[in-house]
Amino acid sequence: MLFGMKSIAWLPLVIGMMVSSGCAAPQESGRRANDFLGASAASILASPTRIEGWNFQRPDGSVMADASPQPLDLSIARELSKVLRSDQTYRLPTRAGAFEHSVAFRIWSGTEALDVVLSFGNDQLEVKYPAADGPSTSSFAGFTAAREPMAQVAHKAFPAFNAPKEK
Repeated sequence: MLFGMKSIAWLPLVIGMMVSSGCAAPQESGRRANDFLGASAASILASPTRIEGWNFQRPDGSVMADASPQPLDLSIARELSKVLRSDQTYRLPTRAGAFEHSVAFRIWSGTEALDVVLSFGNDQLEVKYPAADGPSTSSFAGFTAAREPMAQVAHKAFPAFNAPKEK
């Protein structure tokens, strides 16, 4: 009685085991996000395993160039990944102004990593990741549409950090 009533009763349990073990389809990035991030970065962001971060803002609000990396809670990587992988993040251009390092993150997935540098001075981000053939590749984009979620992630990572007000 392979397909009888007794075997059908196990179906919800089997499906639940498949979903919890990772057999379900991963959450897909949007088209704009994929175009900006590229396959390598999108893959890292899909399953982060570790995160480090730098806060370049001094307590007085000025910017320093020599911030030290700190290990951060993995939930921050998941939140940042969600914002970075959303098409809504990239729907508005960057604001005017210079790129100043506000906060930065290194997100790992296994042995691969990428860096995300945020500039709240002009709502622009830089993503750096190793290219398949050697040196790092950098991409820049505006995150004006996702300024508030980005500021929340930065503040969660660095409670003393306060994103500058929009001009």
